[in-house]
Amino acid sequence: MGGRFFAALCARTTTAITSLPTWVSSSSVLSFASKPVVDGTVSWTSYYKAVISSASRLLLGNGLTSLSTGTFPISHSSTAYTYDGNPNSVLTNRFNYAVPANPTANATPTCLPGGAIGVTLAGAVLYNPLDANGKDALINEMFDLCEGHPNGSGQYHYHHGSPCFADTGSASGHSSQIGYALDGFGIYGPWGSSGAKVRRWQRSAPG
Repeated sequence: MGGRFFAALCARTTTAITSLPTWVSSSSVLSFASKPVVDGTVSWTSYYKAVISSASRLLLGNGLTSLSTGTFPISHSSTAYTYDGNPNSVLTNRFNYAVPANPTANATPTCLPGGAIGVTLAGAVLYNPLDANGKDALINEMFDLCEGHPNGSGQYHYHHGSPCFADTGSASGHSSQIGYALDGFGIYGPWGSSGAKVRRWQRSAPG
């Protein structure tokens, strides 16, 4: 894994979707504008830093995002609760990851693990795109406006790049860094140094 925020999942880890919700088109295109959102605007005291130590980059934090979250547990009065009764609260979940400071790409791709696959510069962790049941989390789980939510241990996380991440990238410039993958590669938005959208198999230089 690593490079840009594009990574392959092993087919055997996914669970087939038998019916599509209203926010997914017949051509399987997800519309976040049509998907219910967890209500609320809550601020947190986030702690996060990245420190170089010898050949490693230490990613240290309390697991709380510097961005706003929705109100969790999801309120029974929220439309989102109709689809996802997430009963979990956002809690401190300290992490201390040691990743390569100068990572190198594997000769062949490897599968993403379950759970955390990276840390965002906002201080919250990044999970792979699947939920605990092996289903597409973006389709099946309800998120707040920054498209995050907590799990059973209260760990607030994202399953993809949040729309709340600042990205100065465009057709004329490289995307901003939004975090680090746990293999040490920097995670960036979709715009490459040439001003073109990066394709899935392209990697970026270490962040």
